[in-house]
Amino acid sequence: MGVVHDYKGGVINYNDRFFKGGSSFRGFDRSGVGPRQISTGYALGANKFFIGTTQVSLPLGIPKEVGMRANAFVDFGVLGDTDSVSGQAGDIRDELAFRATYGLSISWRSPFGPVRFDFARPLVKEDYDEVRFFRFLLAHVSRGNHVCCKKYNRGNGACRHHVDAICGCRRRQSGDYRV
Repeated sequence: MGVVHDYKGGVINYNDRFFKGGSSFRGFDRSGVGPRQISTGYALGANKFFIGTTQVSLPLGIPKEVGMRANAFVDFGVLGDTDSVSGQAGDIRDELAFRATYGLSISWRSPFGPVRFDFARPLVKEDYDEVRFFRFLLAHVSRGNHVCCKKYNRGNGACRHHVDAICGCRRRQSGDYRV
């Protein structure tokens, strides 16, 4: 959930707005959901959003040591209320409308870092939203540089606590790759 508001009543800068989609709202392209300028197709960013998810783990029938998981999910939310203006009447579409997607997410705790495959379809969308059925995420996990790593890695320099989600800090750099 997020709200950005200029306390002096001015226009919110483009870079300060919320752009959602991709891994933050599966089933939509990166910046694919929310206010859009119709003539150019550009995402304008929103001043308000609320996004939630619900998911359930699915059994894969393989040993846990392999590090693979599958989840069925539903993502839902609203995004909108931009203060962008256009010279053309009706050129900006900005409904603070409900959107929802459903899908399957498969993740693998690989030797080179976490890998995730998302397959998603929209249940409810606006006609100007940009959808994406498949998304691949590869995350690089930094290890050994944090207090928790030094506490738990037992001197071998291979702290897996970030990947295993045991460590609370979970310092991570993500690369979101589109296919």
